Amino acid sequence: ILHAFRVETVDELETAYTPGELAGMIAESRSEGMLDASEHRRLTQALTTRGRTVSEVAIPLARVRSLPHGRVGPTLGELELAVAQTGFSRYPVRTEDGVLTGYLHVKDVLDAVLDEGAGPDTVIPAARVRSLPAVSCSESLDVALSALRRASAHLGRAVDPAGVTVGVVALEDLVEEFVGTVRDATHRQPDQVHRP
Repeated sequence: ILHAFRVETVDELETAYTPGELAGMIAESRSEGMLDASEHRRLTQALTTRGRTVSEVAIPLARVRSLPHGRVGPTLGELELAVAQTGFSRYPVRTEDGVLTGYLHVKDVLDAVLDEGAGPDTVIPAARVRSLPAVSCSESLDVALSALRRASAHLGRAVDPAGVTVGVVALEDLVEEFVGTVRDATHRQPDQVHRP
């Protein structure tokens, strides 16, 4: 079929370029007006992610705003307080000894929040807590992004070589490493509060 359109197939190895060559082609395309500024920035940013790892974008545990699991689970009051203080929509859930067991997404409990019989002490059912997959700190950003997408998870546990959780990695942060900022104006600056 390709031959009918006069397109010749070539060996992939013969058409491979080094990152430096790709950067040069991107810069030349920009200077010739073939790429606008935002396309140029996204392509350049995607090239710079090569070789970077999860450890570079993970949020250290000390900066992670989480919800306490308590004896029976996190409560609506704890979730409401976290949202009021940070404006975020996803929060890791941790046990008393600091183990992250999953995460809550605000949209998963909206029905409970709107229930007139619910109050601040209402326990959020365990079924509403989403899984928090482990992602190695040494994994490349693209591998981590694929792992979170396969798990349909917006957050993951960043783990060291011994499997110890050292932080949290957000799908949004991984995406931003490739395409630039995707947050809207309601997000706070990273130096004000952690990102999940």
